[in-house]
Amino acid sequence: GNFRFLPAVKRVLLSQQKIFSDNLIRNSISFPADEIDIGIIPSLDNGRVIFELQSKIQTYISSSQQGTATPLFTATIRLEPSDGSATRYWKNSLIVNTLVFGPGSWSTSSDTFKFAGNLVSRSASAKTTKSHTISTGPLPTDGEIYVDIDFLGFYDFGLDPTFIASPNSFDWGVALNAVKYENDNNPADVIETIFSASNTSSSLGSNINVDLGSTRLGDGPGAVGSLYVYDGAGWVPSTGWRTGNSGTYVDVANLCVSEILALQSSVVKRFEGTTIHGHNFKSRLIFDSAFWIQLRGSYNANRDEYNGEWFKISRVTATTSLDDPIIDTGIDDGAADIFDFSGMYSNVGSGSVGNMPVSFDEESIGPYQQTTTGGKINGSAVVTGDTNLQAGLTHDGFLIQNIQDVTNSAGSSYDVSDTDYMIFNTWTGTTGTATINLPRAGDNEGRLLRFKSDGTIAANKIVNLMPQSGDTIDGNGEFAFDRDYDGVMLLAHNSAWFIIQRKAK
Repeated sequence: GNFRFLPAVKRVLLSQQKIFSDNLIRNSISFPADEIDIGIIPSLDNGRVIFELQSKIQTYISSSQQGTATPLFTATIRLEPSDGSATRYWKNSLIVNTLVFGPGSWSTSSDTFKFAGNLVSRSASAKTTKSHTISTGPLPTDGEIYVDIDFLGFYDFGLDPTFIASPNSFDWGVALNAVKYENDNNPADVIETIFSASNTSSSLGSNINVDLGSTRLGDGPGAVGSLYVYDGAGWVPSTGWRTGNSGTYVDVANLCVSEILALQSSVVKRFEGTTIHGHNFKSRLIFDSAFWIQLRGSYNANRDEYNGEWFKISRVTATTSLDDPIIDTGIDDGAADIFDFSGMYSNVGSGSVGNMPVSFDEESIGPYQQTTTGGKINGSAVVTGDTNLQAGLTHDGFLIQNIQDVTNSAGSSYDVSDTDYMIFNTWTGTTGTATINLPRAGDNEGRLLRFKSDGTIAANKIVNLMPQSGDTIDGNGEFAFDRDYDGVMLLAHNSAWFIIQRKAK
């Protein structure tokens, strides 16, 4: 036979697409239809299922009525756990008379997830469509996912049967265009990762790249395409691989490109011809002081001859270097709005954001509501950082500041805290002097403090307001609060305290 030589390889590449959020149903499915089986979905690392769909309504109005109504649909998303535990349903609630949906959650009771289509007219026939995306919360366990979609009714401050009463009628449909799987380590906007290994040999004269194409297989915490290994107790997602019983574990894609390059990092010898041997086709041959592997050939049984092609096995790792993976990112647009996965997605027009209900009609998210001149908070607000008011502050006569009650006695002291504003003073016990220590004025520029006494404070029961060392109150080292039913307001300015208001008596 003949010995031939193939040039060494410069680089080996492999594109891994395991991170891309794959469409589990492949083709669009139109409802009404029978319940469909999505398949077994892993729950690891907040694994969840995303449904991309489009609702359609065609109305036929022959008896005109006033106003509009909103079509409501239900998705029965059912999880049959692999561990045999109770069936779970992804659900939300419809808050009556507001068309607001409560947050989504998993329930062991049969229930549905509600979503709304576009408004339709009561007065004229029309066709309307709307895109939706529903994301479940993290799956409570691995299991089989099923989905069914149905029409609930028309909503106008309650489900209104008169809208569809004869002679009016309608047709509906929902197209389920895609079902995808995600978990925390595999967001949908990552398309692929390109792994590669390069030949660093200084004697390399070729510039040949070997592209192994694309694969969906790889390491990962339960994503579509993840490889599983048996750890002696059960099957778990793989995290790393190596050749032999020693060495560093690497991603399976890195191992693949590095090992293939190692076999081709130097000139590759190939033998073409005939060997006289009755060996098994899968066995290695030893000749010319090396192992050879047969990749193709034909066998003549009468003469025990193989005619074929053998390659010399020569693995060189010293000049094989792994490159940094290249992540190619893109945007998975999906559909228009995403419903109810708290902390991951926000809703448009309905549903919830961070478990706060969203109302399209009220233009509100939880306690926050849009008004014609800005916005308002329906309830109390806690602001943990600085607040800059660009205009005047108004209120409706309600309490705007908590009152700090301080009971003074002979020799007692109280340190004004960072949150104090109105300090109401009383006295208990025998006569004497008490102290209230003010904060440093230079650290509280513009701050106001108000002090008030009741009938227990007197000339022999004195509360001294004491500034910090170096500070003054109207130029004095202290201020004696020694009258019953007295009141005073202090202002911190230019590293000193000033009396800006004092009750006359």
